[in-house]
Amino acid sequence: MFSSIKNRLLPDPARAALAAALAAGVALVTGASAQTVILDTIGDGSRFQIGRELSHSASLGYDAYPVSGDLTGARPTFLPSGVTGNGTSGVPVAQVWNPGGPGQLEPQSGQYAAWLAQPFIPQTSGLITQVEFIAQIRQTAGYNQGPGRTAFVDVVPAPEGETLPAGFAPVAVDLSQAFLGSVVRAQGLSRAVEAGRRYWLVFAPVSEAGVWHASGLDYANLNWRWKKPAVDGQSVSDALYNNRNGSGDFLPMPGRILGVRLSGSTATPQPARVGEAKQLADGTFVSLEGAVVSAKTGAVGPGFFYVQSPDRSSGIRVIGTSPFDAGSPVNLTGTVSTAGPERVILLGSISSVSGGTSLRPLFVGNSHVGGGDNGLQPGVSGGTGLNNVGLLVRVAGIASPSGEREFTVNDGGRALKCRVGAGMSRPESGFVAVTGIVSLELEGTRIVPVILVRDASDITSL
Repeated sequence: MFSSIKNRLLPDPARAALAAALAAGVALVTGASAQTVILDTIGDGSRFQIGRELSHSASLGYDAYPVSGDLTGARPTFLPSGVTGNGTSGVPVAQVWNPGGPGQLEPQSGQYAAWLAQPFIPQTSGLITQVEFIAQIRQTAGYNQGPGRTAFVDVVPAPEGETLPAGFAPVAVDLSQAFLGSVVRAQGLSRAVEAGRRYWLVFAPVSEAGVWHASGLDYANLNWRWKKPAVDGQSVSDALYNNRNGSGDFLPMPGRILGVRLSGSTATPQPARVGEAKQLADGTFVSLEGAVVSAKTGAVGPGFFYVQSPDRSSGIRVIGTSPFDAGSPVNLTGTVSTAGPERVILLGSISSVSGGTSLRPLFVGNSHVGGGDNGLQPGVSGGTGLNNVGLLVRVAGIASPSGEREFTVNDGGRALKCRVGAGMSRPESGFVAVTGIVSLELEGTRIVPVILVRDASDITSL
């Protein structure tokens, strides 16, 4: 059996190093593909802001005082009802303000927050999977107007007018570490764009327009640059501002564009089911719809997670980070690759799907864990039966400790290796049932199975 897959493995001198790296949870992959930059307005005009107090900034979120919502001269071209109505040096902020007596402003209490949008026209069609921007969040205690540290980002087709279009379904972005000007990366998007069509990149302090949440974003600043020097200035128009929590018109900030970079793939992903994806060549860009997360990121090793088909016919490792727990149905895109003996997907984007599913393990006898070869996905050395690599399974037998964080389960047919995560206890003896993901690793030139245990509840005494 091994001769049928040896050409897909490393030469003999490297196999021991690969096996050690995989045992330590290090992902060694082939066939990775770089992301394509679809739009970039960061450039030299904004790069000097990184690591410094932002001098050109636009407010996002909730602020209590107009002086700290400075948009550096974008006012007074805004509508009077938007902020101050006094036509002086007041600038748009997160609240709506009523003119009071001479020299006075009276805030309408916190039902409004500042949103931003950057219109753009991509020059090439593609799939946007990552947004980068320069941001700085207020780190000092103060007004208690919005305690959150999370912003929301989405790419939507531009509307006919200047109001937020339907279909806003953003991904969350953690700004808690954006102290000075920091390049923040928003991942998890999967937005197809067409060359020559106009879109909005929308930044929001909450996930729903027109509704203020008590835990909404305390104000952050996003970097802007002058539009005129922008290398790709013909593909972007003036940044837009809205201080009514996404409701009503978004108003232009003349001559200003946000420092952003959009990247992804210009290839069209090939739709596939999990089992089909495992049979595609390395480097194939694929999309999986309705897959179920079977082990969340970090549960069975750092930097990867597993998904499987709802019918439990096939599972696969996904290298990347996902915020979704086990049992969550997801859509994802990525590049097919190989990590040691396992077929994997290098994550491009991932998004949740409404609804849920019952995640039940398959009960498998120890001698059939891993199974035989299945096309490009090898089984274990000497293995027979259906290939179940990547699936959530349940096994049972007598437990015995083996290596660090490892134990074996022997059902009389095979002593099967099981591995627990950091901080988890392993059983020392007794008859146990173990639930986990079927993975493969190399022992010399042999491929052996290992059960990756997700958490303490996966081990039960019988």
